[in-house]
Amino acid sequence: MKNITLGTDGPVIGRIGLGLMGMSAFYTGATQDDQGAIRTIRRALDLCVTFLDTAEIYGPYLNEELLAGPQPLHSGDRVRIGDSVFAFQA
Repeated sequence: MKNITLGTDGPVIGRIGLGLMGMSAFYTGATQDDQGAIRTIRRALDLCVTFLDTAEIYGPYLNEELLAGPQPLHSGDRVRIGDSVFAFQA
């Protein structure tokens, strides 16, 4: 996996990341498949993906809870998690 640096002095991440939006049923309205999502994340880690992208608006907080447990990432996994914040102005 080739890496890039975010910004001029930011963290180094892989060029390919995993977007988590679909793991919280945001696209389809289907029920959330936590076990399938965990398998997908673990497979991405096995393939050297080091950047996971999520946002609170996807759940809210469903993907963050998914990453935290009950089956959290192994302590040896070295990943960066990008978490966007949604701002709404009425």
